[in-house]
Amino acid sequence: DYDAAIRSFREYIEKTKKGSERVPYAAYYIALICQETKKYDDAIKEFTAWAKNYPDHKLLPSILFLLAQTYESKKDLASANVNYDRIVKEFKTNEQLAPRAQFNKAVNLFHLKKKPEGIIALDELIKLFPDHPLTPVAYNYKADELKNAGKFDEAIAAYKELIEKFPGTESAAEGLMSIGNLNVERASKMASNPKNLSPEKQKDWNDLIQKAQDSYEEILNNEKYSSFATVDKSLSEL
Repeated sequence: DYDAAIRSFREYIEKTKKGSERVPYAAYYIALICQETKKYDDAIKEFTAWAKNYPDHKLLPSILFLLAQTYESKKDLASANVNYDRIVKEFKTNEQLAPRAQFNKAVNLFHLKKKPEGIIALDELIKLFPDHPLTPVAYNYKADELKNAGKFDEAIAAYKELIEKFPGTESAAEGLMSIGNLNVERASKMASNPKNLSPEKQKDWNDLIQKAQDSYEEILNNEKYSSFATVDKSLSEL
């Protein structure tokens, strides 16, 4: 009975001295129950009040993250990003939440059709948290968005930077796969049959196909990539 639980927590807060260490946790559970039962407006109200009432509490970064997620549930991505920004600004050393907040901010910007700002947000993540597990994901996301925008050279440069900085990882294998696929796509846009092209264009077409082949073969020939799903995909593309 969630309503009964909330009433119990409120009664506890009213009867307990404000200085008690347990009061912030009781207030936290009220907000969390509201969020989990999809009473998002109530959750936002409770999380916001919590952040105001306990600005120096160790749970504050988590509360701000939950508040941002609640705004996302309401499709209010701009308000979500306000809280993600605060996490990164005030709790940059929080290795668990700050990088995730920056990444979520970038994704929200793309959903808001603010692609340049999204790219900048990903670049900031890469700069601020170069060794975090989300950083190679950010590289791939950035490169994919550049590719979708038709900025093929910039996309390939981003994939190559990913491969250079995270060699032997699954993200690097995905980057190689993406480079291969992108070069095949560029060749296909030139012509389905290179014989229909001028000699000069045929050379460009062949160069693109060779670059794609090199990317696929690099995945197949590197033992570090042998356990990744990209191996089968590369073999198929090759």
